[in-house]
Amino acid sequence: MDYKELATNILKNVGGKENVNDVIHCVTRLRFHLKDESKANDTAIKNMDGVMDVIHAGGQYQVVIGPQVDDVYDALVKVGGFQKKEEVSPDQGQNDEKKYGEKDQKQEGLFSRFLGLISSIFQPVLGILMASGMFKALVSLFTVAGIMSKTSGTYVILYALGDALFYFFPVALGWSAAKRFGMKELYGITLGGILVYPTLVSAVTSKTLYTLFAGSAFSLPVRLTFLGIPVVTQTYSTTVIPIILIVWVASHIYKWLNKNLPAILRAFFVPFFTLLIAAPLGLIVIGPIAMVIQDSLSKLVIAMIGLNAGIAGLFLGTFWSILVMFGLHWAIIPLFAIDIA
Repeated sequence: MDYKELATNILKNVGGKENVNDVIHCVTRLRFHLKDESKANDTAIKNMDGVMDVIHAGGQYQVVIGPQVDDVYDALVKVGGFQKKEEVSPDQGQNDEKKYGEKDQKQEGLFSRFLGLISSIFQPVLGILMASGMFKALVSLFTVAGIMSKTSGTYVILYALGDALFYFFPVALGWSAAKRFGMKELYGITLGGILVYPTLVSAVTSKTLYTLFAGSAFSLPVRLTFLGIPVVTQTYSTTVIPIILIVWVASHIYKWLNKNLPAILRAFFVPFFTLLIAAPLGLIVIGPIAMVIQDSLSKLVIAMIGLNAGIAGLFLGTFWSILVMFGLHWAIIPLFAIDIA
């Protein structure tokens, strides 16, 4: 396949370079933000050798390529003179958001924009995420088949290969979310690292100081305090929404400080106050809210199963992908194990 020729033809039929605000790609698709989608020739693009389909979704004009999307994207960047998305600086990312954000918000619904946001944050980690899942699958297969023992060094290393990204998911998503929200990536990495910091992880099983809302459906055990404020600890490994929300809040603090502090003070005080405000806020407010949502979801599913297993199955089957995207499926998986037992 001539990637340069394909990229040239795609660019021509989306209305030319002047009709493209920006273009990124995921695992299988080129994702354009076009100034005017009516100028794109869907039929011509669909009939090109190397193109599987054209999809309009989430305010994007998506050209489905398949596994060769990396090569086509590289050729498209060269042909169109675009800047690769991963090379865009935080400042440039903020400028693009201001330039195109208003138009996109008018074209998309709130839910579509939210799903598009989640998708853009997951996009950079999808490849390694799939590889990690494959390692976990192979380890499970080898142990069930008796090829490998759980006490062997090979098992330990392969299991670590498959589990590391999932365990440190807040770190990976912190990096990606910071990039998406126009903040230096190291801030997101640090905030994600705080959520899985060993001391805070071990605090989940430490002695309970007291319980908030004791006796209610929203009772929360308090094991730590911060300046006298109760902190409801929980395990954040493999979670998705808490770190995204924390980084989103942190990005606004970061931008405000950069805008309002004198240049001579920014080098130290911007990171200091960004982390000082965002991290405790995440541990005290955002994390516990996510936990309440998970517990409520678990109780809802149990009630639905008790009412009618068919209704429960319909509900879970319909919303499962969204639950996984938000990390809320972990509240339901233990019920599967109990059901099988």
